[in-house]
Amino acid sequence: MAINRSPRRVSQTEKRRARQGRRQNKGRLKAVLAMMGMGVLAVLIIAGLALPSFGGGGGGQNISSESLADRPIGDEAPGNPFDDQGRVHLEVGERNPEGYYNSNPPTSGAHAPSWVDCGIHAEPILDEFQVHNLEHGFVIIQYNTQDENMVSHLEKVAEGLDQWPHYYILAPYPELENTIALTAWGIAQYMDTVDVSAIETFAKAYRGRGPEVNTPSCGAGGFMESSG
Repeated sequence: MAINRSPRRVSQTEKRRARQGRRQNKGRLKAVLAMMGMGVLAVLIIAGLALPSFGGGGGGQNISSESLADRPIGDEAPGNPFDDQGRVHLEVGERNPEGYYNSNPPTSGAHAPSWVDCGIHAEPILDEFQVHNLEHGFVIIQYNTQDENMVSHLEKVAEGLDQWPHYYILAPYPELENTIALTAWGIAQYMDTVDVSAIETFAKAYRGRGPEVNTPSCGAGGFMESSG
């Protein structure tokens, strides 16, 4: 006797359960993919933090070897060289004894573990902090004058330098014997008037030529610290 096996009807409840199951599976798959994506992103972020930055975005800008090619070196380089006093980091808050540095303002030597931000400063900067900036390839322009017109002129000259404010500082320096001093790592140049051509030449020659470059120049770990 033949048995009639007609297909069983699937109830609405079963259909609803099936749809819910499919949605749950899709949700699990999305969650797994999202977790995998977050893991890859975390690896990329960690790798980015571990490697030095060679771009000019964000808070800093870096100097390429190509940009240094046409800068004056050797006998053509501007300024007066001073003996390198090393690169030792002091403890937080520690100061060097008076007369420690072999130039005024300093151009090398033991310095604070942090640096100051780039740009124009209204207050003098402690020697120990500015030396750290020099180590990172900064060019620092400092002055000792009450002539507001001269200060305004210096500000305009500084702001017109190539790629200002990255790797530049302009600040007063009351202990300066001359009116104006330009400093880079191991080099200083002095003047009593605003010599625009000399400032531009010095900046072009030494910006980004400290012993420790490819580091952020504005913000990103540096902070303001005055001598007041």
